[in-house]
Amino acid sequence: MRQRCAIGSTSKTRNEMPVQKFRSIEEMNKAPEPNSQEPPFERFVRLCSQYWAIAPKPYPPGIYKFRSIEEAQKARLKNSS
Repeated sequence: MRQRCAIGSTSKTRNEMPVQKFRSIEEMNKAPEPNSQEPPFERFVRLCSQYWAIAPKPYPPGIYKFRSIEEAQKARLKNSS
């Protein structure tokens, strides 16, 4: 997993986009679109891997059998919180 950079630090390993500030919507419309040197599919794969690293897993893997509905509901509540 990549480490995050501290605020104000520069990193040569990450592709960072500059921050643009606008005073009005008209300035936003005049700004050129940012160009990424990364191919679209590569960017998609990178963003997906970041999502799966951050997103919570809804349930532990495996198949579960329960003797009653109450037991299944307790397990669901335990895993969702």
